[in-house]
Amino acid sequence: MYAENAVKHILSGKAIARAIRGHLMVYATLSTMLTANAYNMKLPTKGECCDDLHQSLVTARELYDNITDSSGTASVLPPEDMFGEILIKLKDVLGDVTAKVNAEKETMKERRTAKLWLQYIEMIRILRMFIKAERTGDWMLAPPGCSRYASLFCSSWS
Repeated sequence: MYAENAVKHILSGKAIARAIRGHLMVYATLSTMLTANAYNMKLPTKGECCDDLHQSLVTARELYDNITDSSGTASVLPPEDMFGEILIKLKDVLGDVTAKVNAEKETMKERRTAKLWLQYIEMIRILRMFIKAERTGDWMLAPPGCSRYASLFCSSWS
């Protein structure tokens, strides 16, 4: 992931962007493992190919290309009345996924090491919220998490 000298700079605080990128990669990996565990899916190992996943990605790319022009802007959109139906279906699907992953998290909280990794995931999630609020200037993202930010960034204060 990083060379030996890069790790020295990361640990010394000289390479903040690399450190954050490293944390985000670990977060993505842990989230993938958590979701796969929740759905009883086997993660592919090195050398294995996921033909179904590849085909799904190709199909998704074709659909994207069909509704956008070369500049990436939408050229063909479904009628307005369909947006409500699509949003309701999307909300239901995402709600089911969230419920399943949260149930898996609850079962994992009984194990000490898993509990540590779940705390790490939560810390990186808060970091991602902070970065998004800071980059977009949308500080409405921040109020629910302001006390969370303070607990992360000012934990040494009494």
